[in-house]
Amino acid sequence: MIGDACHPMKPHMAQGAAIAIEDAAMLLRCMETCGAADIEDAFALYEANRMPRAGTVQELSRHNTWLRDPCDPGWLYGYNVFTEPLVAVDRSAQSKPRRAAQ
Repeated sequence: MIGDACHPMKPHMAQGAAIAIEDAAMLLRCMETCGAADIEDAFALYEANRMPRAGTVQELSRHNTWLRDPCDPGWLYGYNVFTEPLVAVDRSAQSKPRRAAQ
């Protein structure tokens, strides 16, 4: 599941479709990284890399506070799903994700 199917957005930031496109691009990137045969690892990598960003956008949209105060919107509009460093899944430690080697 990608986009609104897994993290529905209120329309206040107009990011629902953009996040869904990012999701699809990240899923492709994760499948390329892990190999198409390793679906379980690809989806674990996808989850580790999408949950923080999608959750932040979802939360801001839910509260409808986006751009009410001066801020730098570059974190939202300047994000490049293809160049963002991947966060690796550390299954052995069951801890927070760590940055993957590029």
